[in-house]
Amino acid sequence: MTATTDFTAKFSEAERILDPYERPSSSLLDDELVSIKLRPVDEEVGASDRYVYKAEYDDLYAYLNETFGEPLVKGVTVRHGFGFASVYRLPSGEHILFVEHETGPELIAYLHTIRDVLNAASGAAIALGTFVTTVNQVAHIIRKSIDDYNREPSKRRYYSARKIKVSRRTLQEERELRHIEVETDADDAVTSQEEIEDKPTRRPRT
Repeated sequence: MTATTDFTAKFSEAERILDPYERPSSSLLDDELVSIKLRPVDEEVGASDRYVYKAEYDDLYAYLNETFGEPLVKGVTVRHGFGFASVYRLPSGEHILFVEHETGPELIAYLHTIRDVLNAASGAAIALGTFVTTVNQVAHIIRKSIDDYNREPSKRRYYSARKIKVSRRTLQEERELRHIEVETDADDAVTSQEEIEDKPTRRPRT
């Protein structure tokens, strides 16, 4: 899907919020903002949006605050895709923008931040970068909450959902990456940094 003037305004707004803390890397000509949007849906009943609610956002902020510390900026109102933005500093010194939307959260960062790989899974393997790991944990928290509600409705939600739609957004386009099935925990929102960068994952030669 081709991006619209709304995306131009959205990413300009994100740049303004991040600008005091994080700027494009001058050494990377293709450095740009990339967004991953998580949106609960239930297409079986024709409902494209099933929302993320306060109790779930409370859990998400608790995870982010525990992982990265208190945000440098908290609850800034964004006008394009109405919501509330917070800036978190990663252990590497880069920053991400977490945006609370009624339809589901959005995580935004520059490509040089997304490319940052810090955490060694073992001596021989390197884990996914901090941004990708954070996106996947946010998706897991939402999925588990929805799954719990589907099994036993509570005040945490008003509606059930069957899937979480994962979309990649840039200034140029929006592309759906996948749907996470709520009943299972088999899928990650993002499987590789290359997927966010829109580059094919290289397979090792055999």
